[in-house]
Amino acid sequence: MRITIPRPNRIMLLALTLTVAALTADAPTYAAAVTTTPDYWNATWIPANPANFTVADRPHDYPVDMVVIHDIEGTAQSAINAFQDPNRQASAHYVVSKTGAITQMVAEKDIAWHAGNWDYNTRAIGIEHEGYAYIPYTYTVNEYKWSARLLASICSRWGVPLDRNHVIGHYQVPDPYNPGLYGGSSHHTDPGPYWDWVYYMNVARQEAAILPSPPHMVLTAVATAGNLTAAVTWPAARTCRTPIASYHVVGQPGNIVRDLPGNVTTTTFAGLQAHVAYTFTVTAKNSYGQDSLTTNAATPYTVPSAPSNAIATAGNGSAVVTWTAPSDNGGRPVIGYRVTPILNGTAQPARTFYLTSTMEVVSGLTNDSSYTFVVAAINMGGAGASSTPSNSVTPSSTLHPGAAQSSPAPSPPPRT
Repeated sequence: MRITIPRPNRIMLLALTLTVAALTADAPTYAAAVTTTPDYWNATWIPANPANFTVADRPHDYPVDMVVIHDIEGTAQSAINAFQDPNRQASAHYVVSKTGAITQMVAEKDIAWHAGNWDYNTRAIGIEHEGYAYIPYTYTVNEYKWSARLLASICSRWGVPLDRNHVIGHYQVPDPYNPGLYGGSSHHTDPGPYWDWVYYMNVARQEAAILPSPPHMVLTAVATAGNLTAAVTWPAARTCRTPIASYHVVGQPGNIVRDLPGNVTTTTFAGLQAHVAYTFTVTAKNSYGQDSLTTNAATPYTVPSAPSNAIATAGNGSAVVTWTAPSDNGGRPVIGYRVTPILNGTAQPARTFYLTSTMEVVSGLTNDSSYTFVVAAINMGGAGASSTPSNSVTPSSTLHPGAAQSSPAPSPPPRT
């Protein structure tokens, strides 16, 4: 949406733009990065003051998935001077002059303060352009051409899609404090209505067509353990212009391999071993190359082993059942138990107790009938194997607390 505002004087515009709402209050403070070589071959390196940007290690700490286009409201030199002033609290990665000369002031891996929105700052590379948003024909052909070449290089090297969802103007950056407002926290409208987006993007696409477009994996792949399984998920890899052809996932130990189409970003490995830590390497591939990420370690679990030593004591229409906790919880804490009454050799509906106590009162039994009980432990994987049956007991109306009846647990059969 075009925003029409009265044209302020040059001094006001310069002060407004170069004060850049960067939301530095939310940004961590680091020592200055040591960079002497520009990231782009045709740029001159003139560093911004360390007080005006955040040292980072993108894409390992933040993904780079957009480029923000700005204008300076002045000359290229005025922006260079401003970004070297520690009191400005503002910067951009690049400054492009009317002649097409490119100056890099912040390393692409670091976070420049240019968007007026900390989240956008962390994910974007900012390019400032000499000129004025509300003066027609202020941007030159050389400025467009060399900025478009720079943009194509950034998109190729970082995997930023070369489209208007990922190459945006400052006027498209949301105000983080006021939903529905844009231009960052200071509501900038640059590069203005006279910036020729169609021409600029067409030139950038032409330049990108002769550059490689390899995959770029973004941040982290995650493995989540399950019941003898591990689910692996990852953000879709990015490319400038060439789609991802496939993903190759390898799990270790065991060299477990899975190949997936380029539109799939999750898979689950089954049949794994409990108590074994697995990691998975996800590799995105296309015709230009590949890029990989390795997950965290995930340790599959299983259901608990069987409890032991089940003992029943009869009551009036009930029985108290005790047992010994399983020796192996399956790799996850026991969260409850399932007690199954067995009446005259036939299993009755089980009673599930989400408690970690190893004693439970089973009520609702039929007096003068013979019962045994089996117990199974439960963890997040489900119920495990049941214990051997308890001793046999017969609830009776003549029994009351303190006068319960029990029978000894059955003896194991003799060895033969």
